[in-house]
Amino acid sequence: MNNRKLTAYVSGMCVLAVIFLMLQDWSQVGQLSGADLWGLSTLALLALVSEQQAVSIKVGGTSGGSSIGFLPLFTSVLLFGPAATVGTILATGFVVEYLIRREMVTRVYMPRWVTARIGGKTVRAHTYTAAHNHVQYAGRLSEDEALRLILQGHGRSGPNTEYLSNTVSHLDELGIADQPLRRLHKLASRHAPAGPV
Repeated sequence: MNNRKLTAYVSGMCVLAVIFLMLQDWSQVGQLSGADLWGLSTLALLALVSEQQAVSIKVGGTSGGSSIGFLPLFTSVLLFGPAATVGTILATGFVVEYLIRREMVTRVYMPRWVTARIGGKTVRAHTYTAAHNHVQYAGRLSEDEALRLILQGHGRSGPNTEYLSNTVSHLDELGIADQPLRRLHKLASRHAPAGPV
């Protein structure tokens, strides 16, 4: 995202936040118990801390940030109240932290919101896509070249053949038939040394 788009996005989010804050019925805040006010204050503090912990991303000459905690946080307060929101924040925080540590090790992936179809429904989903200008992005490879790289690849988490096998198995469990990936898995199984593929 270039600086102009990033500035426009942040400005738009701030305007929307102000509009929603103005539309909110604040008369009920005075009716909250001391524990609820304490929870709401803690929640606001957590929101500020989470925004400060946003992931900074720089790929090539482009930089930006990713924070997916702000909007779900306030939506959750409005829908479920402060106590449930604190639990949601903790659970979401652990999941987001895990994904960031797993997927953003070398910054070859960029966090992105996409439209996905799940069970016949269209939903918004947070995912990671390859940064095409990253040094580790291979681009489109021939089947032979992909197979060669998979057979020789070994990372921190183990051999690439194992990663391929796990990916194909998980896609099968989800009912997703990725034929090119299945074919690559079958070829890798024939060429790989003894062990699970």
